[in-house]
Amino acid sequence: MAWQIVHNFDVEGGKANLNLRCPYLEMQMWIDPEMENPEYLQVDTLHIRVIHFVTGTINITFLFYQKIQKELRISDSFDYAQSLLSPRCIKSHLPLQMLPPKLLDTCKVIVVARNPKDCCVSFYNHEKLFPAQGYTGDFPSYARLFKMGKLVTGDYWYFMKVFLVIKFIRVHLK
Repeated sequence: MAWQIVHNFDVEGGKANLNLRCPYLEMQMWIDPEMENPEYLQVDTLHIRVIHFVTGTINITFLFYQKIQKELRISDSFDYAQSLLSPRCIKSHLPLQMLPPKLLDTCKVIVVARNPKDCCVSFYNHEKLFPAQGYTGDFPSYARLFKMGKLVTGDYWYFMKVFLVIKFIRVHLK
């Protein structure tokens, strides 16, 4: 929706792959260069699932982003994002501290804040879907880790707090 708004509701341009229009900044971290070897894996392009894998278990996330990288011919997500014409939309799950320091001064940022309960359940299902991420416990244990901010995905509460404090400062202390 953001892409459509900044591009004056360009219906034809909106038909392009979403990852071409709005690249996922961290996509590069999910791509394993070893997977270029065709004997290493084979991916069902309809269902994005492993058909054949020679060396054992694999993180399906790598397969998904490897597929995107090959289909879209994006070898470096940062370079690709920089190459887009302005105005550009870029997606990221990174905390503010890991993004460019002047981001909020030079760009419009949309923060999507989900209900924490929904977010916890979604993260849990994501971890279960991708076993190579390492979580093997039950949901009550996962929910406790989520509440304490002790997940691989980071601390939800801290992530939200940073953006809320910045918003408060910009709105009320100008």
